[in-house]
Amino acid sequence: IVHPDGYVVTTLHSSANPDQLEIHIGDANGGSYYKTDIVKKHQAHDLVLLKIVTNDRFLYLKLAETETLPLHSPLTAVGKNGQGAVVANPGVLQLSDQVRQVGGNSITHLMQTNALVHWEQGGGAIINRRGELVGVGLMLQGDQGGAEGFVVPAHVINAHFQDVINFSVPAPADQPQTQTQIR
Repeated sequence: IVHPDGYVVTTLHSSANPDQLEIHIGDANGGSYYKTDIVKKHQAHDLVLLKIVTNDRFLYLKLAETETLPLHSPLTAVGKNGQGAVVANPGVLQLSDQVRQVGGNSITHLMQTNALVHWEQGGGAIINRRGELVGVGLMLQGDQGGAEGFVVPAHVINAHFQDVINFSVPAPADQPQTQTQIR
């Protein structure tokens, strides 16, 4: 969730059947399921912006500053495994500004990480130590046939969806920490 009004960013391929999209928000009582609507898609980065159909307000992740994120920065990939259990795997940023070919299309501006270890983590949040959203996890098949973990970074998410949401984005780490609204 990237906005208190219930906007959610995930992978587009995970929302293949929009008529049946639901989001489970867990709490101490088990949580609630909410219907969602697709607000905007971005095919080239496999992203979709969803809106939870409710007037409820939600806790959300602020976007991290990712254009100058140093290599080896600690990251945590959050998602669910094949049995539906929540997993949070630590790792680091291995490479920035990567390009990968998927189905004849190029996905650009990717960051590679070893925090993603399960296919089921694709579409999940990749966060930094401050609890900010570094990006959305994307598992791709590598040259050797194994799975490789990538992140569609926050600055790409912001660029594609800033016409819908005013994201709260922190200043770069080497700048004073002030709140910046990107329009």
